[in-house]
Amino acid sequence: MRLLTRLLTATCVVAVIASELLFAQGPRGHELLTFSVGTGDPLFDLRQADTTLNQLHRDGTLLLLQTTADPLVPSRTHERFRQYHEGVPIFGAEVTRQTTNGTVVSVFGKLHLTVTLNTTPALSPETVVQTIEDLTGQPARVLTFPTLVVLPNRGGRGGYRLVYEVRVFSGSQLMAYFIDAVNGEVALAFNDLKTQQPTFPCSQCVIGAGVGVHSDQKKMSVTAVGGNFLAYDQLRPADLYTFDMRGDSVRTLEVLAGIAPLFDADLATDGDNQWLDGATVDAHVGVGWTY
Repeated sequence: MRLLTRLLTATCVVAVIASELLFAQGPRGHELLTFSVGTGDPLFDLRQADTTLNQLHRDGTLLLLQTTADPLVPSRTHERFRQYHEGVPIFGAEVTRQTTNGTVVSVFGKLHLTVTLNTTPALSPETVVQTIEDLTGQPARVLTFPTLVVLPNRGGRGGYRLVYEVRVFSGSQLMAYFIDAVNGEVALAFNDLKTQQPTFPCSQCVIGAGVGVHSDQKKMSVTAVGGNFLAYDQLRPADLYTFDMRGDSVRTLEVLAGIAPLFDADLATDGDNQWLDGATVDAHVGVGWTY
């Protein structure tokens, strides 16, 4: 059955994540320091990660951006650090540390090692804004003042570029521009606008409404097929299926015994995407929250 295969595969991937500090050559030629350690790892690994993080914080490589108390676990605190090079933040280089009553329980993130880059810009922030206006052909509605950022080069070239990061709203897009602070080239640009309407990975993926066994409202991630809606969720890291077996207990026992295979016809279905079978709704939504 594809569901069990994919979920078991995902579980295995999680299980083999390295529980130590990893020094490795990144996929784009960058030397990286990766933190990936949690409560299931040896105490030595946790302490090593905590000590390394504290050292980097003391020498100014990492700056503590935010400390947040966990709203669900009163004794838990979350800290977020950002890496800097000569006082300039490195794009995407962040580490989070979780502690319970002052004792570290997990550290995750990636840092860049051996960064060599002159952080003196040749262009002014005003020139950068003018560059964006020339690029778009209209006055820039700048939402954030251009700030210097160290941007790791992409496309396998390695190395780093000193850029200005600036966000501009065009009326329909929230563009994030990274303009080279030396020659004015566009190093990177993307639309960072977040909406309530997701970008679905397939044309048949839809969101329905469901009512759980306690009459609580829930959203159902399902698939539209031939005028019906199947309890088949394609919006998770693993495809999720919820089978109601049409209430056929004999067939259910045959499937559990390995005598008969599962088919799409065994999936829970609904005709108008307003799901009222509370057991199906809670099962489908619950497995979505888990995976």
